[in-house]
Amino acid sequence: MGEGKAFDETIGLDTNSGEAPQPSAPPIEQDVNLPVATPVNERAAGGGDGSTDAQDTSTSTPEETQKNAAGIAAAVVGFFLGGPFLSLIFGGGTYYAATQRPEGDAAGDAARSLGDVALVVRDRAGKLNEKHNIADRTKAAAGSLWQKSKAKGEELDAKHGIVDKSKSVLEKVVAKAVELNNEHRILERTRLLLGNLLTFLASKLSDGSDAQGEQQQQQQRQSSGGSS
Repeated sequence: MGEGKAFDETIGLDTNSGEAPQPSAPPIEQDVNLPVATPVNERAAGGGDGSTDAQDTSTSTPEETQKNAAGIAAAVVGFFLGGPFLSLIFGGGTYYAATQRPEGDAAGDAARSLGDVALVVRDRAGKLNEKHNIADRTKAAAGSLWQKSKAKGEELDAKHGIVDKSKSVLEKVVAKAVELNNEHRILERTRLLLGNLLTFLASKLSDGSDAQGEQQQQQQRQSSGGSS
C-alpha cells in the first residue's frame, strides 16, 4: 500500500478525490476544414479543371476558317449586288457548298477558293492597316465630315427654318391625302381592285390546271385505246 500511494503521488493522482489530473495542453481537435490531397492518378484520369478541353474546342482548324471566310465573302458580295436577301442566299449557298461538297466537286472547290481569296485579302488589309493606320484615319475623317455636315445643317436650319418648313409641308401633304381618300375612297377601291385581280388570277390558274388534267386524261385514253 505504501508503494502504491507513493506512485500515485508521483504521477499527481489525488487519492482522496479519485479524479485524474488534467493534461497540461488541450487535446488536438480534428480540423474539418483542412484540404484533402488528391491522388495524382485521379487527376490524370479526371482531366483536371477542363481548361485544356475548353482550349481544344475553342480553336478552329484552317479548313473551318476557310469555309467560314467563303460564306462571309459571298454574303458581302451578295449584299452589294442585291441587298440583304441576296446576301443571305449567296452566303448560305456558298457556305453549304464549301462545307458539304467533297473535294473535286466544281461548286465546292470554287467556294473554298473564294474562302482562300477572302483570307488573303484580310491578311493584306491587316498589314496595310498596321503600316498606314488606315482604320483610324478613316474613322477620324468620317467623324470630322459628320461634325462639319451637322454644323452646316444647323446653320442652314437656323437661317432658313428648314426643319419647321419641312414639317409644315409634310403635315399639309398628309392632311391632303386623308381628304382625298375620304372623298374618293381610294384605299377601299384599291383593296377591291387587288381582291378582284387575285380572284381572276386564281380562277385562270385553276382553269389552266383543269384543262391540262383533261388533256392528260385524253392522251391516256388514246394511248390505252391504241395499245388495245
